[in-house]
Amino acid sequence: MGTGPESLTFAAQIGIVAEHLGHPIEVRAVDPATARERMAARVPEGVVESLFRYWEQTIDGPAPVTGEVAERTGHPARSYASWVADTL
Repeated sequence: MGTGPESLTFAAQIGIVAEHLGHPIEVRAVDPATARERMAARVPEGVVESLFRYWEQTIDGPAPVTGEVAERTGHPARSYASWVADTL
């Protein structure tokens, strides 16, 4: 589930980052087994498996949006573009 005001595909997220940086970002496909192996070297296996389950559910499009951030904080969630602009 997406918790922000919008739900974006990975491609859209990368496009926002590229736009903010002012240059294209090359994306290369990695097979799931290789990705799992690389991730497992850095994060606990349970986290890797949880991420893969989530990604498999949203492979054909963005995740549904929830109002959880606003419910928990009393403030609306920021857009991804806003977060990128403040972070990079």
